[in-house]
Amino acid sequence: KQWYQRRVRAVLECVQEVIARHLAGIHFTEEGAGPALDEHLKYEGFLIQAGIHAETGFVFGGSQHNCGTWMDKVGSSDMAGNRGIPATPRDGSAVELVGLSYLTLKWLNKQVGGYTELISRIEANFERCFWTGS
Repeated sequence: KQWYQRRVRAVLECVQEVIARHLAGIHFTEEGAGPALDEHLKYEGFLIQAGIHAETGFVFGGSQHNCGTWMDKVGSSDMAGNRGIPATPRDGSAVELVGLSYLTLKWLNKQVGGYTELISRIEANFERCFWTGS
């Protein structure tokens, strides 16, 4: 049982650090940026920025130049004129990442507390920002 508690504690500390870094904002250039890493992506696509929106509590990231989630693809066709351009740029707050971060914060709050306000911001803004009606 002790080994399990140590592992849970390690995961908690890691997730808390990820949340703290996103609250502070993350800005970096991907290591190895350039054609060796992705032959189609323009250099601007390697400039990474992510964070948590102060008003909504939504995690955000990506840009018009990169693939913000695993669901994206960078174009590779010279004939179509889409080389280096994400086919579906999803800069901003992707709904599935907001949902995952919400559940993560609920879990963290249950374990260690301190995330109630951030959870409330997400709850207060989710439908307004993502529901499009029928």
